[in-house]
Amino acid sequence: MNPEEQNLLHYINTILVLKNWKKICLISDEDYIKMEAKTARKFGIKNVSLYRSIDLLYKPFRVIYMCDKKEE
Repeated sequence: MNPEEQNLLHYINTILVLKNWKKICLISDEDYIKMEAKTARKFGIKNVSLYRSIDLLYKPFRVIYMCDKKEE
């Protein structure tokens, strides 16, 4: 296994632990976001990587949440 694959494996394992902690309320959403970003930097995972769960982290930036008014 090359170093990039090892880093990816370590990143994914760490994220699984963080998600579990978040699920059982050991950490808050804000803590999870900070820890995920720090973990990605540590293991060299880029912001545009498919392995990052960014779409779950930044809900206010989703299109569905952008408008307060409902469509008629």
